[in-house]
Amino acid sequence: MKIYRYSLPLLLAAALFVITGCNPPNIEGGRKILSDTNQVVQIDNVVRVFMHKPEEFTILSQPTDSKRLVINHLNIIQKAEIFVDVPAGNAMWAKCQHNMDSNFLISLEIHIHGVEDINGAGWETKNGKQTVTGTVEVVR
Repeated sequence: MKIYRYSLPLLLAAALFVITGCNPPNIEGGRKILSDTNQVVQIDNVVRVFMHKPEEFTILSQPTDSKRLVINHLNIIQKAEIFVDVPAGNAMWAKCQHNMDSNFLISLEIHIHGVEDINGAGWETKNGKQTVTGTVEVVR
């Protein structure tokens, strides 16, 4: 009987993992571009970039002709790259990729005007039972 009592919660947890693991991350306001193995989403009209950690960013974008800001919080498991290649007067943008079989982003490219476009942000992590928090400060 003890095996049955513990197997139901494990079965439910496994089912939840399978169900949520098959859904791609929800990136609001992005244009989807399909490739053979990955889905690529481009976020246009980026107005602010917050770096929580080297693998965690929040990107604010503003759709054309809108007063609403779209907030996308992104966690990347492989690599994030920042390019200073957007000419003055042009809109910044970002492109992220995730594997079609998972809900984790595998890469992120952020294209900005200059280093001053990267802003610091708070972060939080678990260390055993304790929660540790901090803030990334941008050195100018």
